[in-house]
Amino acid sequence: MNKKFETYNYFDKSGTEVIALELLEGPFSGTIFSFGKVEFPDPDEPILSFEYTIHEGHIHDDDKEVFRNCLGDILVEILEESIKDKTTVFKGGIDE
Repeated sequence: MNKKFETYNYFDKSGTEVIALELLEGPFSGTIFSFGKVEFPDPDEPILSFEYTIHEGHIHDDDKEVFRNCLGDILVEILEESIKDKTTVFKGGIDE
C-alpha cells in the first residue's frame, strides 16, 4: 500500500518546530506543509474550514483550488483515523 503522505517534525525558516506533512505521490509530490487552525464554522453544515502553510514547494495559482481540496481530503482522513483511535482532542465548542 502506498502512503499518500508522511508526517514528521519539521523546522521552519524561523527555527520553530512544527508537525509537517510531505506529499509522497500525485501532482504535488514533494510539497511539505502543515495545518493551522481547523474548525467547523457552522454547526448545521458539514463544511470544514482550515488554514495551512506551505514550507517547501510551490503551488501555481491555477492549481491552488485543487491543492486545497487535496489537503481537505487528507485532513478528513486524519480526523477520521484519530476519532477511530480516540486520539483527537476537541476544544472550544459552540459559542452561544
